[in-house]
Amino acid sequence: MLKFFCSVILSLCIVFSANAQTISTQISESEKGGHQFDYSVRTKNGFLVLKTDRSRVFMSTKTKIETTLLLVDNDLNTLQEVPFVVPDADYIGIHGLQNIGGKCYFFYNKRQKKSDEVSFCGMQIDETDINKSKEFTLGIFKTERSNPSFQLKVALDSTSYLLFVEPDQKKQDNKSFYFGVFDLNLNKIWDKNVEMTTGSRYVDIYGITCKQQDKVFISYKHYVNEIKRESIVGDDGSRIPSYKTNILVFKKSEEKPTDIHINLGGKFVHSSDIIFNAKTNKVSIIGMYKNKNNGHVNGVYYTEMDAETNELTKTKITAFPQSMVELIKKDGFASKKESDPGLFIPYVALDPIIRENGSIDYLLEYRLLSIITYSNGKTTYTVVRYTYGTAVDAHFQDENVTFTRIPKHQIEEGDNSLLSFYPLMYHNKLILLYNDDKDNVDKELEKSPDAISNFKKSVLMAASIDENNKLSRDIIMDAKKSDNFVTRIPKIQKIDDNTLIFTQARIKLMSTKTRYGTLTIK
Repeated sequence: MLKFFCSVILSLCIVFSANAQTISTQISESEKGGHQFDYSVRTKNGFLVLKTDRSRVFMSTKTKIETTLLLVDNDLNTLQEVPFVVPDADYIGIHGLQNIGGKCYFFYNKRQKKSDEVSFCGMQIDETDINKSKEFTLGIFKTERSNPSFQLKVALDSTSYLLFVEPDQKKQDNKSFYFGVFDLNLNKIWDKNVEMTTGSRYVDIYGITCKQQDKVFISYKHYVNEIKRESIVGDDGSRIPSYKTNILVFKKSEEKPTDIHINLGGKFVHSSDIIFNAKTNKVSIIGMYKNKNNGHVNGVYYTEMDAETNELTKTKITAFPQSMVELIKKDGFASKKESDPGLFIPYVALDPIIRENGSIDYLLEYRLLSIITYSNGKTTYTVVRYTYGTAVDAHFQDENVTFTRIPKHQIEEGDNSLLSFYPLMYHNKLILLYNDDKDNVDKELEKSPDAISNFKKSVLMAASIDENNKLSRDIIMDAKKSDNFVTRIPKIQKIDDNTLIFTQARIKLMSTKTRYGTLTIK
């Protein structure tokens, strides 16, 4: 049973000017405790916010998690606060809030004890009274493990809603997955339960994208020798990839998919992403590559597929500019080794972003997790350290790619909630929001960044890359001037074309407080 009670959160408003845009920030009053405002979405008259509280169970090492839905007006006043409880479930997995076709939905999966079935559910939120919201089920799926670890991926394009389920499987089973395409009222248009061919257990799926309502594209890696080893010895004695990179094309009107091979010229795949570009009616396949399986990351590749004919263009392979590699080497995140210059292996890629003009940005970031052991001679303890380094934007436009280096060096122990960056596309300008050392804003871009680990002294930085790939940086918020509140970057969410909602934690000894707010660019 959903319970109802009210509270009020007052708001503060701050306005900044950055990179020829006006950025206004509205911030709620802080709340005591370890709250996290994990997901948000715009409603007709304000916002819907998911608040999570994590606390230790008495006399136990287990963590108790409570979730609450907040209905908030445009001034961040809480109108309704309702604990989220599912009576017929023992396990709940939260998949967030979405605004689809002007309606607000809350998505989650649920399972009962000893059941081998998991339901993927949604709840359409009644914006006048959350208690009147009704649950519906998009699908029920088998899982091998009692505590499911399968993936559920939700993606939106302009006309449809795509659900992709990759269940946990036995090692000897052929690769299987499910996808469903739904309209903006979440009525199912079509779906597929797919079991790939013999030997397909040696398959890794990279990504999935949808063209309107009639086609689904899935990129995958297939280890052709039926062993998950990245390289084999070629006919000439050299090491070559032991896998092929392919695209499966599913069409609503056809029973069997089309399987298309992408020729990467013997390069080793370090990342691979796929996205449908409605502005060009093309499917773009983008990734990073290595010349050597155990070597550095040497550059990016790009190819396009016509969304109607499935015809591929020639894959373009572009090495990172040596001048950029040299700068990133000085930052501490690349090698200038003559036989294999490139970025270090911990570089990962974010999902591609499409600009208004149809060009595509592919963002890369150094991310390293280290286990550090400290000892004072009497006591030894171990911590997890996260290091997030210099980012790179690969901008694909008119068959050309331009690289922009965004210097940064972030370090956090025990958690990574203050690290990385949030990308926002504003017209044809890419804006990256991240926590940084204040001194870096005045540094020449060619200089190596000062590292930031004491986030009480950090600033929320906005790095902008314009249509001409020119980089500029501005400070949005200063933690010292904000009572030591620092933005949790991974929790930022875009709620309309020019508005973000964010959550902040207070970095202060013996004081745990959180708050949230909105950031609007005009």
